[in-house]
Amino acid sequence: MLDTLVEILLEIIVNGALDASDSKKVAMPVRILLAAGVVLFLGAVVGILIWNGIARGSLLLTICGVLFLALVILLAVNKITRFQRARRR
Repeated sequence: MLDTLVEILLEIIVNGALDASDSKKVAMPVRILLAAGVVLFLGAVVGILIWNGIARGSLLLTICGVLFLALVILLAVNKITRFQRARRR
C-alpha cells in the first residue's frame, strides 16, 4: 500500500518537473532547476542500483545500473542539444 502511494507521488513529481522543464510559460531559471532536480534524482537511483549490485555481488543488478546510467546520460545530452538548437532559432 505504501509503496503504491510513494510510486504515485514520485510519478506526479517527476512527470510534473519534466513537463514544466519543457514549457515555455515557465521561467528559464525555474526550468533549469527542475531539470537539474530530475537529473539528480535519477542519478541517485542509478547510484543506489550500482551500489546495491556491487554490495550484493549481483552482476545483473550492476549491469542494469550501468545501462540505466547510460540511458540517463543519453537523454540528458539529447535534451541539451535540442535546447541549444531551439535557442539558436
